Amino acid sequence: MVKHQNEADVCVIGAGISGLVTAKCLKEKGFKVVILEQTELIGGLWCYRDHGYGVMRFTHINVSKHNYSFSDFPFPEDVPDFPHNRDMAQYINDYVVNFGLDKLIHFNTKVDRVERSGDGWKIAATKTEKGGSHLSVSEEIIYHTKYVAIATGHHAEPKRPYFPGQNTFKGQIIHSVDYKDAISNGFTGKRVLIVGIGNSAVDAAVDCATTGRCKQVVISTRSGAWVIPNYIFGLPTDHYASRLFLWLPWKVSNFIFEKFVSIITGSPEKWKLNPKMKILQTQPTVSPTLIHHIQRGNIQIKPNITKIDGSTVHFTDGTSIDTDCIVYCTGYSISLPFLDEDIKRDILDNETNQITEDNEGRYYKSARHTIQKDPILYNDEIASLIGSKPQLWRHPTMAIRLLLSSCGAAQWRLQGPFQWSGASETVRNTPIANLYKFSSTCILLLILYVIYKLVTLFC
Repeated sequence: MVKHQNEADVCVIGAGISGLVTAKCLKEKGFKVVILEQTELIGGLWCYRDHGYGVMRFTHINVSKHNYSFSDFPFPEDVPDFPHNRDMAQYINDYVVNFGLDKLIHFNTKVDRVERSGDGWKIAATKTEKGGSHLSVSEEIIYHTKYVAIATGHHAEPKRPYFPGQNTFKGQIIHSVDYKDAISNGFTGKRVLIVGIGNSAVDAAVDCATTGRCKQVVISTRSGAWVIPNYIFGLPTDHYASRLFLWLPWKVSNFIFEKFVSIITGSPEKWKLNPKMKILQTQPTVSPTLIHHIQRGNIQIKPNITKIDGSTVHFTDGTSIDTDCIVYCTGYSISLPFLDEDIKRDILDNETNQITEDNEGRYYKSARHTIQKDPILYNDEIASLIGSKPQLWRHPTMAIRLLLSSCGAAQWRLQGPFQWSGASETVRNTPIANLYKFSSTCILLLILYVIYKLVTLFC
């Protein structure tokens, strides 16, 4: 049995952060919008769930709240620089209620097919049970819309590698999507091997070494990593991502950043992290405590796995360990199962799992970097198309800040069609790193000194 829904201008698939912002902007421009969300919750991965897709119980964001906020809805002042996932979930819920988006959401609605229909789209969906994973016996729901916005995220299908002899391992093997914490997963006091060295891997390893009091925690990494701290000289590390820094040739900015991180934490080779890429060629792994635990022997670093033989895991350097549990923190594949193949080919390269957009040149070739961009430069590029890129001459009192500070998302609300009255104050609340203040002052004094010398020489 098919139930036909009323038509809408736009159907947004997914009530995570991107879907909610998309719907909010369209709503403000007068579009009739419907949001289809597979589960009963908003916020996507930021909603902690005891089972299935979502963050770990202890997860904090690894980008500061100034640079990971809605552009016209800043975090409350009492929220820490790096909010816990509970803070994130509450913040997203407050955003939805504040802008009346809750009235647009059809919860527990799983999209099965998206098809072209005349000059618009036909979306077929069915209702789901709690959690969105089990379909209930229900009628098919049809939506007819002029436009479709897909906001289902790129953390869709867990990647689960297979190593020779893996079938002989009698212990527990899980993907990080199923890791909640060491206690919940029954890892307390056990020997744990973490495969991968992205943010989820490092968080899980530190949790096993601390909360889990695990006998042995080992991280196996194929490509190595640069691990950067949450703070540099007292400010969140992402505050150093300024226009002036990003305008430098990337190899120059890379050299500077590598030197700073090496001064603070030591060379990554010293801790056997052995990155195969430059620091700005990869999505950063952010951790204030990983190197601390490596230094104390609580966590060991090993290279890639060659084979598994029972409870023994062998590595490319000839060493081996015995382990009880393996956690694959090996990322996700983008998945758009509701699209016809001819439509999907225009969006996604199935062989490389890359969005069909040029991303060659700078970034290390890896499945982790299929949609990697510098946020400030990318947002400037997009904002310039609609007149929202902040122009220094239009904001002279903020010019230095726009050059030296990361400024946060509100900077793209200073002007243009989505201008917001609170943008200027919010941008000013994002600190300028003292290092930049000191450096710019020294450069200015040097320029003034050179001018003075030239004047005295010729006058």
